[in-house]
Amino acid sequence: MTSTISSHVGDRIAISDLVTSLAYAQDERSWDLFPHIFTSRVVVDLSSHLGSPPQEVAVEELADGARNALEGFDATDHVVSNIRIQLEGDVAHCRAYVLAYHHLQDAPGPVNYCSMRGKWKLELIRTEGGWRIKKWAVGRTGPIDGDDSLYQVAASRVTGTEIDSKPSDENVNRASGHEGRK
Repeated sequence: MTSTISSHVGDRIAISDLVTSLAYAQDERSWDLFPHIFTSRVVVDLSSHLGSPPQEVAVEELADGARNALEGFDATDHVVSNIRIQLEGDVAHCRAYVLAYHHLQDAPGPVNYCSMRGKWKLELIRTEGGWRIKKWAVGRTGPIDGDDSLYQVAASRVTGTEIDSKPSDENVNRASGHEGRK
């Protein structure tokens, strides 16, 4: 009985640490950690966040996508909390809240950040190397705060392409304190 409890607790700690490592890997730009966090092929579901359908990608492709989306920001902070884990043998289902803050120092408009409140839903499997994420679904639980066009600006910094990005009127109004006024 004690070894079963010990194994159960150990699995929960390892999974929680892995989920936290995903947040740190993004913020520290440690793309080389992705193969230690994910399986070699990963189902990525951004349908609730960006509207794109779920797709299965190689872990290297996932790392490249994360790099292209995040590396152009001056800073990001992915805060993960309320991690819930359901173990079923060598498979685990995990849910966690996430607050993702993205900062761009020289933003083209008056708002130099965007942040997203959401949830991660993860499916993990036990491998010879430990637990790995097999499916990663990202969903929003509220509107994006700040200027969401900064994602495009940050991506253009990575690719070296210029974009014609102007903040929306909503973002200009928010920054000037005229939000909701006409």
